[in-house]
Amino acid sequence: MRVSDVQVTLFARQLAAMLQGGVPLVRALECLGATMDDRVLGEAISGCAGLVSSGHRFSASLGRFPGVFPPLFASMMALGEEVGQLDATLDKLASWMERDAALRRSVVAAVRYPLGVLCAALLLSLVLFTFVMPGFVDVFRQMHAELPWVTRLVLALTEAVRHPLCWLLAVALGAGAVRGVRLSTRELAGRGWWFAQLGRVPGLGALLRSGSRARYATGLSTLLGQGLLLTRAVALAATASGNPLLELDVERLTRDLRHGSLLSEAMGVRQDLYGDTLVHFLRAGEEASLLSELVARAAVYYENDTAECVQGLSAVAEPVLLLGVALVVGTVLLAIFLPLYSQIGAFQ
Repeated sequence: MRVSDVQVTLFARQLAAMLQGGVPLVRALECLGATMDDRVLGEAISGCAGLVSSGHRFSASLGRFPGVFPPLFASMMALGEEVGQLDATLDKLASWMERDAALRRSVVAAVRYPLGVLCAALLLSLVLFTFVMPGFVDVFRQMHAELPWVTRLVLALTEAVRHPLCWLLAVALGAGAVRGVRLSTRELAGRGWWFAQLGRVPGLGALLRSGSRARYATGLSTLLGQGLLLTRAVALAATASGNPLLELDVERLTRDLRHGSLLSEAMGVRQDLYGDTLVHFLRAGEEASLLSELVARAAVYYENDTAECVQGLSAVAEPVLLLGVALVVGTVLLAIFLPLYSQIGAFQ
């Protein structure tokens, strides 16, 4: 059972506050585990408390619950334990998770509206072909007149919708498509293929790329600011980005870094994936020995770019989808009134 990221962020913030207030780690975990609204998260926290009290490190205890705490959480805690600043590390992690959640909400909101309008259009079309058009089918048959092609098309769709075999076929195709997508996304390569296809959709592709780059840069700057090893930081940042293409490139990127390449040089090979802006900020950060700070500025740039993409997608999607609804309704009305108008003209 998946735990809400909001609940995990709340746990990190509350634990940081309790540790800063002088509460021992085990006592803080026991208290939070007993008071969490999410049962699964509460049980995981209580389990961590038991492991810590028996001598395990907090970061290792978090690793026992991979379905609750993301890998980034455990890695940040391991780093905080090494430097002796667990409370400060928790506070920074919570801040990053809050920014990340806000970014994901903006992306989801931008995609949700077009999908809602599309579903409404499909429902309207179904109502028209199920309840409106059948009443005209018998009328057109009794007319014994040559029907326009648009009317014949709409009548064929009406007959198909009324036939049970059509629904069985649609359900079978839909179930097959869902199963095929699930099977193809089990592996990282399959998820990368789907992400690449979505990236080709006008408007949506730019939003997904900008959003994933913002999450990647934010995670990378947070990890580097805490002193995490560069090869480990880029791997965790790729996982946190939500972009499987970045995860697929981790092996090549870390190999180049181990062979002595600068991070800007290694990412510059795939500027189409990481973005020109991030590479330029990395190059400037390496020259000034301010890598974490400059990556954080790149994250702010991509967050602003994501906000602009959200506004642009909403501005473009609304008239396009409304036009699609108007075309559906207009086609049905045209199919109805064209033969009726012809018959009226013949009577006159």
